[in-house]
Amino acid sequence: MKGVQVSDAERELGEAVETPAYSAAQVPHQPRNTGDTLAQARSILGVPPGSSLNDIGAAYVRIVKLSNPSRFPSGSPEAQEAGQIMSRVRWAFSRLTEGMDPTIVRFYMLEID
Repeated sequence: MKGVQVSDAERELGEAVETPAYSAAQVPHQPRNTGDTLAQARSILGVPPGSSLNDIGAAYVRIVKLSNPSRFPSGSPEAQEAGQIMSRVRWAFSRLTEGMDPTIVRFYMLEID
């Protein structure tokens, strides 16, 4: 799948299961800890600078569905890794949506079972 952008969270999720979801050529570089939390958040969600709330929300939903710990055996290392990925994805979403209309942002944070 040439040209597919893979976020850090999706890459980590691929590493947490037996068969990686993406080839090494599709995995972006690991973000450097430069103190730029917006760049780190964009890297986690795999969105470019200036992304709209719709793009950020779509990336968030896609990764949360993939990294739901309930998709893995309870108490397994994969479930624990998925939980850690979800924490990073939630942090990234909240960091990228700071200052946006809270009513609209809450819409994307709804968890529907």
